[in-house]
Amino acid sequence: MEMERYTSQRWKPTDDQVKMMTNIFNYGVTHPSRAQVVEIASRLRAFGEVSEYNVHCWFNNHGNRVRRWQAELDP
Repeated sequence: MEMERYTSQRWKPTDDQVKMMTNIFNYGVTHPSRAQVVEIASRLRAFGEVSEYNVHCWFNNHGNRVRRWQAELDP
């Protein structure tokens, strides 16, 4: 009897998805509302699998990274 191995499926956005989310972030939508997250996720599905939770986490993490980079540049 073979045991199935559990492998987590971590979301890896495509280059097109990252480019679109970065453009939206740079346009000024740094903390999208739930409705905006749903809209962004539906647009991103044209480039591959994505959930609203993935989009929410990406914006949260990207905003934190940008703030950290700015803090390193402006000590």
